[in-house]
Amino acid sequence: MERKLLLERAPGQDRLAVMEDGELTELMLRRAGDALHAPGTIIAGRVENVLPGMNAAFIHIGDTKNAYLSGDDCVYGKGERRIDRLLYAGKTVLVQVIKEPGGTKGCRVSMKLTLPGRVAVLLPMGGGISISRKIESSEARAALRDAAECALAGTGMGAILRTAAENAPVERIADELRALMAHWREIHKRAGASTAPMVLYAADDLCAVAVRDLAGQPCEIVADGDTLYGELTYVARVYGLEADTPLNVWRETMPLFDAHRVDAKLDALLKRRVWLKSGGYLVIDETEAMTVIDVNTGKFTGKQSFADTVLKLNLEAAREIARQLRLRDLGGIIIVDFIDMEPEGQEALLQALEQWFSRDRNPVSIHGFTSLGLLELSRKRVRMPLSKLLEHDCEECMATGRVPSHETTALRALRDIWARRRQSAHTTYRAVACRPVIDWMRTLQKQSGDMPLALTVDDAMRAGEYRIEAEA
Repeated sequence: MERKLLLERAPGQDRLAVMEDGELTELMLRRAGDALHAPGTIIAGRVENVLPGMNAAFIHIGDTKNAYLSGDDCVYGKGERRIDRLLYAGKTVLVQVIKEPGGTKGCRVSMKLTLPGRVAVLLPMGGGISISRKIESSEARAALRDAAECALAGTGMGAILRTAAENAPVERIADELRALMAHWREIHKRAGASTAPMVLYAADDLCAVAVRDLAGQPCEIVADGDTLYGELTYVARVYGLEADTPLNVWRETMPLFDAHRVDAKLDALLKRRVWLKSGGYLVIDETEAMTVIDVNTGKFTGKQSFADTVLKLNLEAAREIARQLRLRDLGGIIIVDFIDMEPEGQEALLQALEQWFSRDRNPVSIHGFTSLGLLELSRKRVRMPLSKLLEHDCEECMATGRVPSHETTALRALRDIWARRRQSAHTTYRAVACRPVIDWMRTLQKQSGDMPLALTVDDAMRAGEYRIEAEA
């Protein structure tokens, strides 16, 4: 698989695109002022209020909305598990953003802080030694655990050893953990001299994300312009990126993202209906509670038996669904209505999904088919979905995706006039609306009999709107 990471810096935002075999599979944005909300940012916050009944607290972090701290994300003393005995209003606490804000909710934060490196993640508040499940060799796991325990001896801190640690020299793991501990000491020192709320550690920029989090698999990283390329090469040295990962600079007149048609692909992929190469299509609906995906045959009829046709389409849909969840950054509960198939087909489909979701950096749990034949999934939600970042609710339809039909609006306007004439029978009224509504009013007026009524077209008015004026 050919894999490219594309970095672009344009006015007001940085963007990182992940391309796999020429297809856009992931897009990350960093806009001016986003640092406070970015997962990984560490803040000295102030407790605003504690809710023992919810086992939670709200923390002022310098944003317009207070951050939410669950009791499960607190660091308690020995034998203590009640949040109201740990926190009180006005107390300063160190918290880390673990989930961006969304809708009416603020950030979600945790007191279980982490400092990420390329091969290891430092856990300053403790937590033992954990090793990536993708490292299967028992000998490798034992050697990695010994190296981490040696580096952290006597500190009370913990660590997570990432997949990239499997082939890293033991010395490199120890060096990275020591560097992360030195960084933590600086943060802790700043915290002692700070007044809440204050950002103590800003989440890494997209150059660091590309090198540290995404370059674990073979890839090429391309930066648009010399300035961004300079930052990329510096970060690569800091994190000890392997020499076999090529770093390149794009100096052409046409922007890097335009050359790879990133925005054109993004516009097509973020539509509600996503077409498959076979002629089938997906319908993706994001709701407050969950994301619902419907698989449809569309123009696809197949050339073999019905069972083979259905399985082929469902497998193609499964691959595209895995890509869509990554690209749109959808999380939480996901329900997929595949085309009905036999149990053998369901088993093949689940195996294919496991394979496609293995490329996802966010954990995905496949819960299986319900009695109604719907597939239940859940994906860890970390960042705000792209739809929330790139779009806003429609003011005309009030975020329903629908507006009243022109006929309905015309009927409402006529009824409004009818009700007013019951109070003042001799008054003449003028209806003002867009042309399709006025056309319907003329038709309806003829059908229902003459009514003293003047009609005026105003194409500046939106669908579903009208205005009634009393004539002098």
